[in-house]
Amino acid sequence: MTAGDSATETISAFRRGEWHTSLDRTHLPGPAGRELALVPEIVAHADRRWWDRALPALPLLTGRRELLLTALELFDSGTLTVGGLGEQSGEAFRSALWESAGLPGPLVDRWCAMLRDGVLKKDDAPEPDDALALVALPGNTFTCLDAVCDQAERSAGVWLRPSRREPLSAARLVAALLAAGWPRARLGFYPGEQRFLHGLLRLTDRHVVFGGTGLATSVRSSPALTLHGPGRGCALVPPDMPTDDAVAWLLPLIAADSGRFCSNVRTVVCEKPDAAAALAQRLAAALDALPPD
Repeated sequence: MTAGDSATETISAFRRGEWHTSLDRTHLPGPAGRELALVPEIVAHADRRWWDRALPALPLLTGRRELLLTALELFDSGTLTVGGLGEQSGEAFRSALWESAGLPGPLVDRWCAMLRDGVLKKDDAPEPDDALALVALPGNTFTCLDAVCDQAERSAGVWLRPSRREPLSAARLVAALLAAGWPRARLGFYPGEQRFLHGLLRLTDRHVVFGGTGLATSVRSSPALTLHGPGRGCALVPPDMPTDDAVAWLLPLIAADSGRFCSNVRTVVCEKPDAAAALAQRLAAALDALPPD
């Protein structure tokens, strides 16, 4: 895996302390024609052996909480060098997310603030261990990057496996951590095919995995695995609730954070079919009337 010239922007992988492109690539959503470099499993195996040799020589990493907060400030509004994309400002990041994932700028602002607040509200920092952690991220919201922050504080190293639907935020967080001074050898950004996840689970010591039903059923239970499966939010409408009141109650439960959180309501249950049809029409109209931000 070596860097090469291409007219198409290709988000690079980050491994062994450097950004790398790959002959294995996949196209990303959106009109910009970006691609994502994919890491072959055989390369990840070699990188794990490299990590085992490198770990004993790594200097002690202190002040992790402060480095994380600095990185999250840069993630929000800094100009960062993202592998394969070059320099990217906070505005360019938001434009790219709107173009590729339909995320409006105000929502990105809110999610960036949630990440910072989450770190600020944490208890005392845990005692780090020698584990190599894996965080496999979803494509619906980058607030799940808080799991990367958690593992970065407690693990010797952390590898990120981004969603191929939205890898921009994970790549930018790696760039932000590097700019804040996080040791390069302690980070990895490993995009790959879905089957590649199972190889990464075998190669790492602790795992945090986000995913849908298919993914949740395909991974084996393990004491080292924390699995965040799909949300199944359901709202039961009281039979005597007026339709207008039901719409006002349900609208934020369904549409908050653009409906992208696992905690959003996905199913609405009514006792009577006639009431369900009327509510569905009114609720659909209210959702359609919401502004994009």
